[in-house]
Amino acid sequence: MKRFFIALCIAVILFSLTSCQFAYYVAEDIEWGLDNTKAVIYNESKTEIGQIKIHSSEAILSDKIVYSKRPGGLAKYSSTFDYYCFDLKTNESEYLGTIKNVYGSLAHQELCYNEHVYILIALGEPSKDEIYEYAVFDIDLENKEINKIHSTKEGHIYDTLSIVNGKLLISHLNGVESCSVVEYNIETGEERTVITSDCKTRNVIRTTCSDNEHVYVLRVLYSEDRTDNKLFLDTYDLDYKLLSSVDLKDIFDPEDQLEFDQTDQIVCNFLISNGYMLYDNRSTARFLGKIENGSVKSIIRDPSGLVDSAYNVYKDDRYFMLAKLGYNESADKLVLFDTESGSLKICEPDISEENYYLCSVHKTPDGLIMFDMLPDNEPELEGLPIKWYIFNESDLDFKDIDAQDLEAELQ
Repeated sequence: MKRFFIALCIAVILFSLTSCQFAYYVAEDIEWGLDNTKAVIYNESKTEIGQIKIHSSEAILSDKIVYSKRPGGLAKYSSTFDYYCFDLKTNESEYLGTIKNVYGSLAHQELCYNEHVYILIALGEPSKDEIYEYAVFDIDLENKEINKIHSTKEGHIYDTLSIVNGKLLISHLNGVESCSVVEYNIETGEERTVITSDCKTRNVIRTTCSDNEHVYVLRVLYSEDRTDNKLFLDTYDLDYKLLSSVDLKDIFDPEDQLEFDQTDQIVCNFLISNGYMLYDNRSTARFLGKIENGSVKSIIRDPSGLVDSAYNVYKDDRYFMLAKLGYNESADKLVLFDTESGSLKICEPDISEENYYLCSVHKTPDGLIMFDMLPDNEPELEGLPIKWYIFNESDLDFKDIDAQDLEAELQ
């Protein structure tokens, strides 16, 4: 739970519409990040298969977990991270490389592709609260090395990372003037700017995704007085020609009385597959819907904003995965939405444990699922290890459920 609260403190953001300037602040009395902690890994039969010291997990692949840890173990103004790979076949860890001068990782900006994990990192000096570079790193699991493949001095915590047909799409907020999307060719190392937006027109690129047939961009159009902002879904072909724009006003529930503007929130999950869209801004808006006839029709909407009804999503070509998370209570339910059939399935994995809650879930396209369990936020539980449960999708008892019953189930 401490990890959750510190992440929130780090990510407090101030957005100035008129100049597109961005800033964020860290409370002076909070040490930068967390010390290493112990993670215990279990298989589907709840048998322990390994223990590791970690700072955070980065990604799970078919037979590997990529994670980072601080070389010295302690957090205070430490900005160096070593990266390792835990092999689920041998139950052993292997060193991959080191990244120095880490100011922070951008939340949910990691991608797995062909035995590589790509992560988006802000580099700088945490002790001086100063960022001087935004960079994409390639964690190469085959060659066991880490390389910086893209860098800019103009970026922001809103920057995002996605992939289309073997090419990375990196969205940047470039200072006060513009937004851009850079295409990075993984095979050749070539990069080019493919989409731009002028901030002076109050159009701001929020994030991107692709189904390998089209490229999709979430774009905010800010009104002059910020009272009537609009969120658009722009669809491009693979040559980056704009095909259509859809107003996404319907993804926000008008009956949900908010104290802040939903269009201005960081988008943590934005996925489109087979005409279905999943949107999650990690604030109060979580939405699953179908794009048709120039609009988006709701299937599931969860605007409550309660932490214990948050969805966690992991990128997959066909399935959208949603999990009901619970803080200081058992609220673990896993949902798979099949974008080919439009059907929903739900299960309750056997992972509930006293003094623990389900923090996040990660899934690989071939069906490996990892449940991340953290100790409850109670002083007497300080020092308990993180627990990771590794299941195959076939080990879980999924049952069909319709959208109406699911909304009731997740309340």
